[in-house]
Amino acid sequence: CGWGHVVAITADKEGVLSWGFNLHGQLGLGDTRSRASPSPVPPLAGKGASRVVCGGHVSSVVTSGGEVYVWGSGERGRLGGAAQAGKDALAPLLCHAKGQVFTQVAVSDDRVLAFAPARVTGVHPDCGPTTGSTVISIRGEGMHAVEGTGIKVRFTFDLGEGMVESRTGRGSIDPDTGHVLCRTPPVSQAIECGIDVSFDNGATFTASALPYNYYTEPALTGCSPSIVPASTDGQKMAITCEGGFPHPSSSLVKVVFSSGVGGEEVSVDASSNGDGILICEIPPMPPGDRRVVVSLNAQQFGDEGGGGGPPAVFYEMP
Repeated sequence: CGWGHVVAITADKEGVLSWGFNLHGQLGLGDTRSRASPSPVPPLAGKGASRVVCGGHVSSVVTSGGEVYVWGSGERGRLGGAAQAGKDALAPLLCHAKGQVFTQVAVSDDRVLAFAPARVTGVHPDCGPTTGSTVISIRGEGMHAVEGTGIKVRFTFDLGEGMVESRTGRGSIDPDTGHVLCRTPPVSQAIECGIDVSFDNGATFTASALPYNYYTEPALTGCSPSIVPASTDGQKMAITCEGGFPHPSSSLVKVVFSSGVGGEEVSVDASSNGDGILICEIPPMPPGDRRVVVSLNAQQFGDEGGGGGPPAVFYEMP
């Protein structure tokens, strides 16, 4: 309730009703005529209203999708950027705030406050080997922190049958991007987990549970062709492993051709042909034996994670 008006959500959450005084358009019906009985607010039909708050001559609604609508008296700019300062809004206006997802709103006689909790919106890379130690970069909305504030990263595993396990690691701030950095813990099997962040030393976490996938390091079984002709212009190579490659659709797959420790290395992108086989372009290299290793997250390679020994290919003389 506001000062002399009421706004309510229908039982199915698909509609909003209002009635009472309407001097400043606080009923959201497009005019300033008061109503003695509930009237539907058309612009909010089907928006999934989850919370309604009124104060003075202002009304607001939070939707299940995290949007905030405000209307009514615009005196003193209380409707924010949604309306022209000092102008009343006779119908609901959407508040734009850089993709924030709002959960609560508070309204007083002279101001409106909307709350959007911090949330994780991206993890890079989004997969890594079960051996752990993948350095992941976590970005999000409302994630403002500085070093020394107790940053924690939580990994939540759904083990099935209602069983959930969580592990927590220490995070830090990347000074260049502002993202949270963390090393993944090792796990015993390939599994998906959800990632959340805390900025108060683990007292509270975001509730995003953004997915991250652990995979068993692939054991490479062969390359075709295994003998590379002197001219490799435009030629492709097929790389196989036991059981096919996990997460073959990842855009982070890399193949490295190297001549051994301390020798020349060339990295190329790879993709799956849909049958669990990686396809990459053969890079030009000097004649001789070259080993081939694969990374599914552009960071850790098969021979580092306990996979099968790297197969060798032979570059022929011109």
